Amino acid sequence: MSMKIDWDEIGKDSNKKGGTGDKKQVEFLRLTTGSTYKIRPLGGPVVFYKYFLEHEGQWRWAICGDLDTCPVRQKHNVEPRERYAINVLDRADGKIKVMEGPVMVFKIFRAQFNATQNSPGGPEGGDFAITVTGVKKQTRYETVFIGRTPFTQKEREYLKAEGLFNLEQIYAATPADEIEDVLFGGGKAKSQTAKVFADVADDAGDTKETVAVLSVDDQPDDADVVPW
Repeated sequence: MSMKIDWDEIGKDSNKKGGTGDKKQVEFLRLTTGSTYKIRPLGGPVVFYKYFLEHEGQWRWAICGDLDTCPVRQKHNVEPRERYAINVLDRADGKIKVMEGPVMVFKIFRAQFNATQNSPGGPEGGDFAITVTGVKKQTRYETVFIGRTPFTQKEREYLKAEGLFNLEQIYAATPADEIEDVLFGGGKAKSQTAKVFADVADDAGDTKETVAVLSVDDQPDDADVVPW
């Protein structure tokens, strides 16, 4: 399952929970090699453990609910990847999107929080540039803090009207009694067609996932609340 965490918990275990919300189609910001993305984090991150593998011509993914009891780890000798996700403002078009990535991206957000004690996704946060290079196991992410960027009045109105995506629902754990079927059988809820095979980095998980109608976050009462 995914867990909402504090910034200084990136790379560590957490047991925090979050809320639910009204339905809205999710839009993802895909981090593709050879590109640089300018983003403004919104709210706080979630951490989860995700399987992503090719089986019978399909790229499939599923989220592990419990590392200690997951049948895929126990029976198939496959390890899930530690992943993080956060709502962001994509500066390319000004839209709210969900950005997923490995710990190497999010550690820079944590470092900025540790240096300033200001949430990167809160009102006193700022913009970051993420540059992606290499392919497969050589994929590298360089994350750089650009500067503090308080929200403009227009951005505040937009965020309040739109809300944030509910990350814990988007990255909910695949049920333990279904996860093997999703990855190795006929389960289709979290599969990708073979045509994306050549375009998936070894880092995997940054493919644009449009398998469900997802939710807007009913924000918890903490320092990372953004829609006022």
